[in-house]
Amino acid sequence: MSARNDPDKLTVERVNGYGSIAPGFCMKTNRGVGAAIAAVFLSGLGAWAESSPQEALYPSGAPGPVMKTLSQIEPRTAITAAGTVITQPGSYYLASPLSATYNVGIKIQSDDVTLDLNGFSLQGGRANGYFGIYVVGVSNAPLRNVTIRGGSISNFDTGLRCDYVQNGCFEQLSISSNLSSGVLFNGAGTGRCSGNVLRACAVGKNGSYGVFIHANNGACEANEVRDCQIFDNATYGIYLAANSGGQGCDNVIARCAVSGNLSYGVFLTGNGGVCSGNRIEGCTIFGNGSYGVTLSGIGGRCSGNSLADNCLYQNTTHGIYLNVANNNMIADNHVSATEANAGLSFGVNSANAASNVVVRNTCSGQISNYVFGATDTYGPVVTNKGALAASGAAMHPWANFSR
Repeated sequence: MSARNDPDKLTVERVNGYGSIAPGFCMKTNRGVGAAIAAVFLSGLGAWAESSPQEALYPSGAPGPVMKTLSQIEPRTAITAAGTVITQPGSYYLASPLSATYNVGIKIQSDDVTLDLNGFSLQGGRANGYFGIYVVGVSNAPLRNVTIRGGSISNFDTGLRCDYVQNGCFEQLSISSNLSSGVLFNGAGTGRCSGNVLRACAVGKNGSYGVFIHANNGACEANEVRDCQIFDNATYGIYLAANSGGQGCDNVIARCAVSGNLSYGVFLTGNGGVCSGNRIEGCTIFGNGSYGVTLSGIGGRCSGNSLADNCLYQNTTHGIYLNVANNNMIADNHVSATEANAGLSFGVNSANAASNVVVRNTCSGQISNYVFGATDTYGPVVTNKGALAASGAAMHPWANFSR
């Protein structure tokens, strides 16, 4: 009998390289021998199972921690008393509300500090010269990278004062009812207070300024006030002043609501210094007791600034006023319902300034919507009512509108 037909033999066939079936190698395999080999294998497997019992399927003890605690990720130091002075880098937090009648609430004298008020309040006794949080460097060694967030500061001389501070971040703070200013960024002497951000804060009902950016013979540059509510302060909402040779340049005020301040909403001045390259954009400025926005270059220079995409309404006498402030851009603002004083109200008034550019604004409801300086550049003023014409001044790309 051939190997192919012998039931006691197994023929292994293979496919050749061309895909045809060709005879393979014949391997002699006795069926009885195969059964014996299988029995021996199974017997050995049972013996191994008996000598190696299965391990328990439940844990030997309670599971250990697998995540780090917050203190392990970022060790934090609790502040439990007013008058604390921070002199080392690190992360700090308020453990409870604090009050300081005749003292500084918290003083910071180190770089790389994060202070979390933890939702608590820091209150003073409205005593002159005592600050809620005082971040203080020196003119030739400014502090850097200080972050303060998340709480309220009230009833001090100044709520948050920063002397010679750079690249700080101050956010989610409520700063109110202080004797003088809510927030003071101070660059005096030859020092700088620059690159700081005040963000998502409410600053109101302070005895003088809401936010005071003061370059007094020093520099306050590239600071930002963003997404803040500045309200009901006794003089100015936001005051940027460059005095005595100071440089108040390249600062940004954006997306803020500035309202109900008893005097000016936003005031930029280069009185004895330079106030240039600043931007006021996307703000709502309303209901202030005097002018909405003022740029003043009396005694110095206030030039190269930009006011764009702001909404100003129900301020007093002027929506936007430029006084000896030259070479500025006033664009895409809406000014309305400015309240008259002594029979006068203005939307945009640059008559006492020179070489400003005034384009694409809309003014409505003032006695004088636009008054331009003799050397200003401005788009045509469209006064039409009803449907605008498809040609002429109404289609001019730089047109201002007046109603």
